[in-house]
Amino acid sequence: MQTFDLHDARHEMSDCPCPYHGTSKCDCQMIVLLIYGEAAEPTTLILHGNDGQTWISFVSTSAQRVDPAIQSAIERAFQAIP
Repeated sequence: MQTFDLHDARHEMSDCPCPYHGTSKCDCQMIVLLIYGEAAEPTTLILHGNDGQTWISFVSTSAQRVDPAIQSAIERAFQAIP
């Protein structure tokens, strides 16, 4: 389930400068996904990218733990992308 999309959030704001480039015509993107599996709570995955690169982060705090099975499956899926 997608819960946040930076492009959608900035869409309605005509002069919202990019925090990375300082221009509204940047290629920055951030998406937050809730990944549901067998665990009671979802795993939160954050994808952030700019300049043709993407960083992947899992939210792991004392209040929200990453399900190891989901993390492993996601990492394998990304490794399979050429």
